[in-house]
Amino acid sequence: MDIDGRTLAWILYAIDVASGNVPASRTDISNAADAINHAVPAHRELEGALRWLVASGLVEAHGKRHALSPSGQALLGGARGSHHTVTAVWQALTREMSASIAASGIE
Repeated sequence: MDIDGRTLAWILYAIDVASGNVPASRTDISNAADAINHAVPAHRELEGALRWLVASGLVEAHGKRHALSPSGQALLGGARGSHHTVTAVWQALTREMSASIAASGIE
């Protein structure tokens, strides 16, 4: 499956927004993604991104629910560090995720 940094960043950010202190369902993640991007991710986008993010160690699966791993939290914290809007954080995450795709070898 082809995956891009923008989609991965979108879903990673949505997991953070949706999960808070407890792992989030796919419906909650999809709703958070809609709030971020004013679009609902396609099933293929969401499932592909979840697989990639779990395989890369940025997200942990808890049954049918998902939450950021400590490394995912650190990545998001870094993106938020100097950015104060949703769009700016998403753009910073997109740059990080695009670099991660190239370095990971995970497709």
